[in-house]
Parts: sequence; structure tokens; C-alpha cells
Amino acid sequence: MKAYRLLQVSTYVLIITLLPSCMNNYYKISKAPTASTPEAIIQSNLNRYFILREGDSAYHMSNIIINNDKQLLTCKLSTLPNEHKLHLKLGRGGDMRYREAKSEGIVLNEIHIYTLQDSAAAPGNSFSLPIDKIMNIEVLVKDKDRSTMSHVFGYIGIAILVFLAFGTIVAIAYSS
Repeated sequence: MKAYRLLQVSTYVLIITLLPSCMNNYYKISKAPTASTPEAIIQSNLNRYFILREGDSAYHMSNIIINNDKQLLTCKLSTLPNEHKLHLKLGRGGDMRYREAKSEGIVLNEIHIYTLQDSAAAPGNSFSLPIDKIMNIEVLVKDKDRSTMSHVFGYIGIAILVFLAFGTIVAIAYSS
């Protein structure tokens, strides 16, 4: 009876421990239409959180203004808070993963603008960036396919584990 109770408790602990690790959420970089210009991408996403990726540095961009006549993006730079540094490492484990439970889902609201190193960029300053100096823009969105597959396989794994544990418990109970 003691072995039965120990197996039962350890099964519950194992399930509770494995449940969150089996069900990951993933994000991806949205593919912009080929005709999209940096100005169009930025203008259509002004409600999102913009991050300037400049060489090894990263800054939060606020008060973004695009001057189409001068082909210039102007903004205010500030220090990037820790909660917005997940994509700097390509997500958890470098696999573009995030955890909803740890409030990492805010990565889905980010847009990363890449440019070469510029000595004028510094937190607290106004910053002007010629549009033609933008090397890349990454719009982050949820990867529904990978997230769904992770959840499905997680549930299947847990169901198999529960079935095996239940079978073991029944076998122990009948052998006693």
C-alpha cells in the first residue's frame, strides 16, 4: 500500500512538473509583402512597441514621426526594459519560444528595426534615422502552427504518462 501511495504521488508531481514544459508558445517573424516599404510597415503598426537594433545595442523607440519628404524617421530613444529583451536572444533557448505564464507574451507586440551602429544613438536623446539606412524590420507575431503542435504533443505525452502510471498502479494493487 505504501508503494502504491508513493507511485500515485510521484505521478501527480511528474504531471504537474511536465505540463508547463511540454506546452510551449512560439513566435515568428511576419513576412511583409514584397511591395511594403519601411514607411508603410511602420505607419501600419504605430500602436506596437518599437525597438531599434543598432549593432549590439537596443533601444525603445517612442514618439515616432516619419517625414516622407525628407525620407527620415525621428524618434526618442530610451533604455530597453528587461521585459522587452526576450527577442534579443531569439526567445527562450534561442528557439523563438515564450511563456505566457511569465508575461513574455508582450514579445508579440514588438517590432524590431535594424540599422548599422550609429554613434548618435543614446538613451534620452532624440534620434533621426534616414529611411534608406534601415536594413531590416521584424514584425513579431504568434506562430500558431508550432504553438498548437507543442500543446497537442504535450497533451498526448501527458495522456500516455497518466495511462502508464495508472497501469502501473493497477498492477501493483493486484499483485499485493
